[in-house]
Amino acid sequence: MTPFGQMLKDLITESGEGISRIASLSRIDRPTIYKYISGDRMPTKEGLSRLLDVVKATAEEKRNLIAQYELENEGEVIYYQRQAIKRLLESLGTINVWDSSSSTHRTPEVTAQNDSSSPISVLRSKSAVLSELLHAVSAEQCEICIFPGIPTETLHFIIDTVSRESKNSLPIRHVWSYPKQIQSDRDVQRCIEGLSDAITFSMSPNINYQTYYIYESGNIFPSEVNVFPYTIVFSQLILQLDPDATCAIAMRSLEVIEIYRDRFNQMVSTGQVLVSSGADATKAIASFSQMEQQSGQIYKIMLQPCLPRFAADETVNRVLSQIGKHNADMAAQMMERVELLRQADNDKAVFSEQGITLFAEKGYVEDLPDLLYEAITREERAGILRGLRAYCSSHECRMLRSSGLQISKNVMVEICRDTGVAFVLTDKTEHRVAVIKEDGVVKAFCDFMEYLFRSEHVASREETVSMIDRYIGYLEKK
Repeated sequence: MTPFGQMLKDLITESGEGISRIASLSRIDRPTIYKYISGDRMPTKEGLSRLLDVVKATAEEKRNLIAQYELENEGEVIYYQRQAIKRLLESLGTINVWDSSSSTHRTPEVTAQNDSSSPISVLRSKSAVLSELLHAVSAEQCEICIFPGIPTETLHFIIDTVSRESKNSLPIRHVWSYPKQIQSDRDVQRCIEGLSDAITFSMSPNINYQTYYIYESGNIFPSEVNVFPYTIVFSQLILQLDPDATCAIAMRSLEVIEIYRDRFNQMVSTGQVLVSSGADATKAIASFSQMEQQSGQIYKIMLQPCLPRFAADETVNRVLSQIGKHNADMAAQMMERVELLRQADNDKAVFSEQGITLFAEKGYVEDLPDLLYEAITREERAGILRGLRAYCSSHECRMLRSSGLQISKNVMVEICRDTGVAFVLTDKTEHRVAVIKEDGVVKAFCDFMEYLFRSEHVASREETVSMIDRYIGYLEKK
């Protein structure tokens, strides 16, 4: 019996109903239910949903059984990959500026620098390793080069120290090692979980962080064959750490440093940028817009669908005219964007109910200045929502359930199949963009979006239309 089968059996037993009664109410015959329990067969999602209703499963029991179903039905790697992407997307709203005060580690008490008189010295405690790192970062004037695989805690310590020392312009170049295919839980951890740090640091205006990736060959992991597998290169120091950062070798030979720096530069020259941000992202997003037209499928996750595309020309022109009084370039760009979006029909998009609530109640529209919210009348809002309703009834544009994926108000994600993933974070003063084009990451996000549309996290087409109808009714009553 599989874990799923045992969990289903327990729920049936706890319901107090016999198998015959369960079979009758769920419209699934008894032999098939027994096969589900034994593990010889898995139910369809629709069949599982009916069974959960019949056994009167609680919300927590439903989540647990569905999670186990997905784990066994899709396989561990795909399951953990999707969970990692979900966690990444839900964490994006906290990515604004790297704030050293949010660091989870404590800076060690440093009373004296480690002995630097010897060309090679061994640091035999975590405190000694962190003390050496602290002094090296504080003294660095040129750049910090981080080789693949560095532990997360050590990376955070370096970034935290740079932030505390206000070395905003000090370049930190970091090379990541990626597998050619995501085939294990370890690959998921490195390729997906690590993106949260890469995006956070790349998008922060307080840190000059540049990240690249190279493809590794084989399945040999440095931490399994080397005592000191992780390397950080400074101008006057090479630090090689063990996997726990509790022991390290410090090398101060300029000749050796030059050799390591040359090797690092070779990796950068043969690798590719992992996360584009800042000026690089502006270029990347420009090319990304062109690639949208070449992509076979575009996916979007956002607070709101592009509501201006459903507005009457009169409304659009009036609002843009008011924007033009303050910023003519912004008005022109928004008009161009609205026209392009009105022509785009191949998007598969999910949006938050919170975004529709904000629009219906306050006139809130992403990218519009606060002072223009009230410029859209209640009648116009109802008309725009009717346009959205018609669009959702014939296109793959769905509403996220409140109990599902929790996307922050300031986040938009766009995925182009075979092209890249763009993360956009907005606030009152600016848009920050990060673009990732690594093939395995793009495929993982495309898989997640297809899964999302099939999952309980997203309302069906009929439910989406019904939810929009409620807001139209709310606007028409007053």
